[in-house]
Amino acid sequence: MGDLCLVINLGSSSLKAALVDSTGAFVWHEGQSLAKDDVLEEVLDNWLTPAIKPHLQRLERIGHIVLSTASAR
Repeated sequence: MGDLCLVINLGSSSLKAALVDSTGAFVWHEGQSLAKDDVLEEVLDNWLTPAIKPHLQRLERIGHIVLSTASAR
């Protein structure tokens, strides 16, 4: 039964990811620096996919942190 959420935060020069369980505890978390010429799909395939593979059967949800630079009006 799945109880993990993969949370992804893609920034301008880094990609951070975490697996969080139903209690809010981090099961795994890591970051990866990104270069201008990096292809995101390749970074995901070569770094993120192997890193979370041991936890795939527990993965239930995926979320992405979205921050807005615009001020609320």
